[in-house]
Amino acid sequence: MGMYLIAESLIPFETIWYIGAGLLGLGFVIFVHELGHFIVAKACGVKCEKFYVGFDPPMPYGIPSALFKYQWGETEYGLGIVPLGGYVKMLGQHDNPSEAAAEAERIRIAKENPDGDGDFDLDPRSYPAKSVPQRMAIISAGVVMNLIFAVIFSAFAYNMGVEYTPAKVGGTVPGDSAWRAGLQPGDQFVQLDKEGRYDTQFRFRDLRYNVLTAEKDELQFLIRSQDGQEAWKSFRPKEHKASKVGIPTIGVTSMSDVTVHKAENEDWAAVNTTELEPEDRILALMVDGERVKVASSPEIRSQLFLHPTSEIQLEVERLEDPEDDESAKSNHLVNLPVVPSRTVGLVMEMGPVVAVQTGSPAEQAGIKDGDRLRKVNGVEIDDPLMVDDLLLESIGNSATLTVRRGDADVDVTVTPRPRRILGAPTRQGAPSSAETLGIAYEVLDSVAKVVSGSPADKAGIQPGDVVTLVEFIPPKDADKEVKENLARIGELDFTKYSKAWALVDNYAQNLPTGVAVSVTYERDGEFSKATMPLVDSSARVEPERGLVLNGLTDVRNAASFTEAVQLGIRETYEGMQQVFVTLMQFSRHAKHVRGPITMGRVAAAEASLGMPRLLVFLTLLSANLAVLNFLPIPVLDGGHMMFLLYEGVFGKPIPERVAMTATMVGLCFILGLMAYALGMDVFDLSGMSRG
Repeated sequence: MGMYLIAESLIPFETIWYIGAGLLGLGFVIFVHELGHFIVAKACGVKCEKFYVGFDPPMPYGIPSALFKYQWGETEYGLGIVPLGGYVKMLGQHDNPSEAAAEAERIRIAKENPDGDGDFDLDPRSYPAKSVPQRMAIISAGVVMNLIFAVIFSAFAYNMGVEYTPAKVGGTVPGDSAWRAGLQPGDQFVQLDKEGRYDTQFRFRDLRYNVLTAEKDELQFLIRSQDGQEAWKSFRPKEHKASKVGIPTIGVTSMSDVTVHKAENEDWAAVNTTELEPEDRILALMVDGERVKVASSPEIRSQLFLHPTSEIQLEVERLEDPEDDESAKSNHLVNLPVVPSRTVGLVMEMGPVVAVQTGSPAEQAGIKDGDRLRKVNGVEIDDPLMVDDLLLESIGNSATLTVRRGDADVDVTVTPRPRRILGAPTRQGAPSSAETLGIAYEVLDSVAKVVSGSPADKAGIQPGDVVTLVEFIPPKDADKEVKENLARIGELDFTKYSKAWALVDNYAQNLPTGVAVSVTYERDGEFSKATMPLVDSSARVEPERGLVLNGLTDVRNAASFTEAVQLGIRETYEGMQQVFVTLMQFSRHAKHVRGPITMGRVAAAEASLGMPRLLVFLTLLSANLAVLNFLPIPVLDGGHMMFLLYEGVFGKPIPERVAMTATMVGLCFILGLMAYALGMDVFDLSGMSRG
């Protein structure tokens, strides 16, 4: 009891269960693979001396090499201390080149009537004594068993119902391909390429994978809008150098639900500053006393963007017992107050337009790349981050923009549209956007104005200063999670990836109270640093008001056993395909390689989301293991198969010297790859890979 209480005080029991379930799942995938070898070997009459999950190398200082072992009949069953795989030790077969000669000698049996000196037979129960087809069956059995169980895992998962994230658009990144194509919140991806499969349950995971592995410069997707209209659109994946993730993207974020997110340790979030409660379901918004019914997160955000300074209440449906989905429900009205933007008082210079959205008011009005916005209805644009605010009163009506084109100012008539996304950058170097117009433009690094009395004014920053580096400084009493989140952001080096102030401003709205902003700036060739607190702006408000919603999910249930198996086969095939594509493009994906620590963490995370999610993860893992094990690399099953193919074609085993050399090279390669993957795991755990 005492030990249980200690463990409970350190780690929540639920977490222990999820970790345990994840590790058991990983162990079972390895067990299934080795079981395939074991069953077929036994069926062929081969003596199996060991059956291990994990490896049991000799350990120093008396450390046991196995966590568990048991001799049953002629086979020792065990759980090795090194959890990096498993093996079946067959008589006459050894993957360690230094032991191969001794093993070969051990199975030699002298003939009773030898034809000459040194004649011998092989032990009939040894692996080398079996025919080439039998040995091929033994070697391939592990892979076959993994594929069979991958289908079984997935079929069971879809029979229970698999939760997934639909490929519905929540937002787009200004200037990126999806934004340029004019995608709007609520749009849904339903098909890749005209030869592809039409699927209204297309997953965000599928979208991300297809973009990641795209071999073409341009992808064609069929897009269904919220009103049911469908159209083909083209996208160009791009890997942005300043991205923390470092993978190709088209700039799409997934859609949110209409339920309130828990938002732990986020004191700026509405759920922590109002009477909202986690999992409240938003039914309507009361805007200046008028009820507006909403059924999706884009509708909610549209109202918030349209009425940034109005009095708003949320009508929410609340479960009386959040732990019981069948409990009574009640409706509540919750005030959602206006939230000022947070600032240090710096206003940066506005740069040129760098992208115009297809079908946007700006495109219809003839605004071009390179134009610089100067005025809205004759009023100077004082802050480049307030273009949408200046156009708010003109939505649906004509407005006059004054733009600098070349050396002259040009007046352009435009009809602004309602704003549906925030339009803030999500990576360094990305532009901002005026969503009412459909333009993306740069926010430059040079200071245009310093708000009087602001922290920047008190710190002595002046117009004309150029920002070169920004870092967020946690308060002294910040908890570990806050520090880790700020470490993920890291330093924003404007000399490496310029025009990042809009990203700084976006981060500032979602940081805990007490976080300061350290700004390094250049003036007349000299560098200075100022550390400033974030304060409420008197000119701008935060239109989303700290409202954080849960991610949108759906559930796919197989209608029959046959469909469950079909979905299982599809999931397994796609898992294998992902591995093949990743291997073919390994130079692009090497930085994303991870090892057993990450696999264990992911397995635990998937287990926390329910058994179906864990089973789908095990499907992908089984498919991965099957493909990787059958690569033509000595010491792997695929390498053994290549040796057997040689023997089958030429009627004799591959020369021992060649086999040993190839095995040593293969072993070094595998050990090197394992060390690299483990190193990436450690970097992730330590935070060193966070840019």
